[in-house]
Amino acid sequence: MNNLSFLGTGSAFNYNLDNTSAYFCIHNHFYFIDMGERIARKIITHLSIPEDASITIFITHFHADHVASLEPFLVYFAYIKKVKSLQVITPNSNKLKRYLSLTSFNLQKVGISDEKTYVDENVRVISMNAKHIEDSRSYFFYTIKGNFFYSGDTSILSKKALTQLKNHQIDMMYHEVAISSSSFHIGIQTLCDEIPLSLRNRVVLMHFENDEIIKIAEKEGFKVNIHLQGLGEYPAIQDKFVNHALDCAKELEKELA
Repeated sequence: MNNLSFLGTGSAFNYNLDNTSAYFCIHNHFYFIDMGERIARKIITHLSIPEDASITIFITHFHADHVASLEPFLVYFAYIKKVKSLQVITPNSNKLKRYLSLTSFNLQKVGISDEKTYVDENVRVISMNAKHIEDSRSYFFYTIKGNFFYSGDTSILSKKALTQLKNHQIDMMYHEVAISSSSFHIGIQTLCDEIPLSLRNRVVLMHFENDEIIKIAEKEGFKVNIHLQGLGEYPAIQDKFVNHALDCAKELEKELA
């Protein structure tokens, strides 16, 4: 089961793919993961989120490519759209509150929590520390529509997540990847060494530095496609994304002709 729709799959400076961010929707409750540069604009202009919707945002860490548009997103949906509820799950609530206070943002309309477990009527989300920078998290999502692991930025593969993937406790794994391993990111070769070929069709890679890593990942059997289906419960939203992709393809054909 492919649970997530991506709003971007690029790394910090891959502007062609936008910063890695994703979401899903269950029963008019929108769940977002990270809010990097241009992501809020994409959501506001492409997603029809009604006023009676609930929104929960899960932040993996505080690098700009994961939180740069969080403040305008919160302002829009708290004070302009005025949605039913708005909350942020973050690795460090005090750090996020200090950041938002610098922008004179009124925190009263937004719930902010750094609890390790989040539960509502649709999902149970359990976080774990990720090896990237201070206050970095990965998340296990157990939902009424399927279960998945979301790595965020990390330099190691979670053994717990891999075991759950093998045992079908999670349906999918969404994992970051880099050309080579470092103390901040995990390289494609390391993922190939640790994830059996038989499981790679259930592993979606993200946070791409360039087109080269995408080609390598596909060759090694991982999934890399941006999922255009399941864009919430609104077919018109999916049409917008599909039509935009088709328009881009037509323009590219003209340039190559």
